[in-house]
Amino acid sequence: MQAKVAIGLAVLDGRPYLDDEDWELAGMVMEHSDAIRGFVLKELSRARAEEANKAAEERGRTKLIKEEVAAQMRFDKMRNLILAKTIGIDDPKTVRGKIRKGLNSSARADFDTAWSSLFED
Repeated sequence: MQAKVAIGLAVLDGRPYLDDEDWELAGMVMEHSDAIRGFVLKELSRARAEEANKAAEERGRTKLIKEEVAAQMRFDKMRNLILAKTIGIDDPKTVRGKIRKGLNSSARADFDTAWSSLFED
């Protein structure tokens, strides 16, 4: 490639032959070209990594929002269930265990949180 650049420099200078200066200048052009190419590749790599990080952060935020919405929906559903089962009962605390026992184990944490929000201030 350096030879092609050297020939181009000779032609631009109006000469039909190469000299040492053409060869040396072509070497400098190639070094500069290699440095620029390396810089561009490094910047492209950095930009791709930054873009990938931003995309990962966005996916993380989206997942967190979905989890928060799902938790709020579970809480609201459980709270409504508790309210429905305790309507008309003078002391809802007397049926707490019975309601809780009727739930599967995964719903019990939601039950405890919802119950506390309703009856334990």
